[in-house]
Amino acid sequence: MFKKKEYKKFIKKLEDNLYEITGDIDVFKEFFSEHYVSRADSNGMKDIAWNLEGRKESGAANIVVFPFHFEIYSKNDTHGSSRRYFVFKKLMSDDIRGNGLSDYGDYYKQITLKFEFTGKIGFIKTGLINIISVSYKGLNDIVEVECVNNIPQYWKYPDSFELFVSEGDCFYSDDENLKRKLWTDNGDGIYSGYIKDISYGELCYYSYDRIGDFIFNKWSNAYQAITDIFPKDCEDFHTSNKKYTVTSLVANIRSSTKYLLHGSGNGVKKRLDEWKDYPFSCFIEYNADDDKSVFLDKINHDKSDFSNEYRMPKDFRFVKLYMKKGNYVPDNLLRPFEVLDEKYLQKTALSLTPVFSGYYPVRIEFLDTQFKEVSSIDFDKFGVAKFNNFIKWKTE
Repeated sequence: MFKKKEYKKFIKKLEDNLYEITGDIDVFKEFFSEHYVSRADSNGMKDIAWNLEGRKESGAANIVVFPFHFEIYSKNDTHGSSRRYFVFKKLMSDDIRGNGLSDYGDYYKQITLKFEFTGKIGFIKTGLINIISVSYKGLNDIVEVECVNNIPQYWKYPDSFELFVSEGDCFYSDDENLKRKLWTDNGDGIYSGYIKDISYGELCYYSYDRIGDFIFNKWSNAYQAITDIFPKDCEDFHTSNKKYTVTSLVANIRSSTKYLLHGSGNGVKKRLDEWKDYPFSCFIEYNADDDKSVFLDKINHDKSDFSNEYRMPKDFRFVKLYMKKGNYVPDNLLRPFEVLDEKYLQKTALSLTPVFSGYYPVRIEFLDTQFKEVSSIDFDKFGVAKFNNFIKWKTE
């Protein structure tokens, strides 16, 4: 006697040749062991495959769908490889916070497929199917995503899904939303893309700009945004030779990452308490022998620009960074560094500890769970921060 497959009890017939199945990864592993969305060619290559194992590139298909991670990976000889990964916004709430992947709309535990059989041998159905839709239950409603040629059309549901990773040329759709690439040069020398708040706490960068009479060393070591300013003829970039320092407190602090990774519910509370009292601000330090007023005049800033303290109006979940490549690399550095290749910017952004060597931020946008801006910070070319949509907390 053959044992009946467990997945079959989760299948519901809706009408003639229209079916529905609901389940977790284990159910669909069993289901897809007997069903497939495209046949393999003589070389074992399929046009499309549904992969349930997580974010792994598959060598057995031109297009791979990861339905539990809202991701589509593709490759061909003409366009190379591409990746489109979406965040499920309706899985998140500003009022609900934990430590799991679902807190970033990264992962879903149970899905529903509508499908039809497309192949028969006589009166017997083969395992070849066409997936009509995949459905996900958000906090307040169910989102049914249409599938075209067995590819979920996440980009057609902007109220529910946000494109978070976009690499390479997409060849399976002409939709303009999929042509948009993150972490590529937008034509203005600026590279932009997303990171999570848990990675923002570890954000590091290091770069140089040469402007007028000064050389600006712009850097951060997961604590604050620093611009050390040296004379243009500087021969030793030791901190003792800097003339001025512009410091911006922008809350990329490691403790927030620690709380979210290791603190469970109590860690979330500590993180929120920390943000509630964080003093966003910008100020200038200078050597006793230097004239601060001369520097302020050169950068077209008044003393009052450095006297305010701010608070963020509410918590955030994601960050959009706008990074620019430094225009100068001194050849007499005690510790030389290599400028990060542009093709690795996306990989760096997805790291828990992102280090952008050779780049510095010109804008930081703090976003809520629906990717709407909470507050933002703009940096001028001298590294001076302007705080947008913050609450002015204190004025000296």
